[in-house]
Amino acid sequence: MNCTSYYNTVFFPSDGVGYAANTCIIKTTNGGNSWSPVLTDTQGSHLRSIYFCNENTGFAVGEVSGHGMIYRTTNGGNNWDTQNTSNKLYDVSFINCSTGFIACQNGYILKTTTGGTTGIENTSNEVPEKFELYQNYPNPFNPLTKISFDIPIKSYTKIVVYDVTGREVTTLVNEELQTGKYEVTFNAANLASGVYLYTVTAGDFIAVKKMVLLK
Repeated sequence: MNCTSYYNTVFFPSDGVGYAANTCIIKTTNGGNSWSPVLTDTQGSHLRSIYFCNENTGFAVGEVSGHGMIYRTTNGGNNWDTQNTSNKLYDVSFINCSTGFIACQNGYILKTTTGGTTGIENTSNEVPEKFELYQNYPNPFNPLTKISFDIPIKSYTKIVVYDVTGREVTTLVNEELQTGKYEVTFNAANLASGVYLYTVTAGDFIAVKKMVLLK
């Protein structure tokens, strides 16, 4: 696939290194004198925003074949991880390499505190009647799955994934959340097939559910 002749967004994390995106992502290492593609397998893509917290770690967001898509690299564009969402994505910005935000359609904002390995999405402004942790979907999954949960009152919320031995694998959520219905994406690309447990703690509420990674 050939890169487009025009670009929607450009970002320079340093004087020499910069990135631009639309139907693909290109990179310069000499201040823009020359550019080369670093991501071209994005058929049907329309990337609207790109942000790098340093020369190597960055994010691009937009729409691919009608679905929202997040691209993430930690090695200067040599490899990219992807996450998709039902919402169209318009802008991305990070406070540091861990904490960032993505502006979506319908007034939603995605937030990550783990460098983009997960993203929290507020899926509804409806006030839930009670705390609830739902079964992840899909289940079994490979490698992405979504975990939904309800927060009826503002609460410090923590969601942690464990393996069957009780070893902590990752923390998906660890922050105070406003009232609402939420969904978080779990990317298990670096984990082995098997049974995992995920727990939510919010105020006095604690719940545990099981999920299966099948590669």
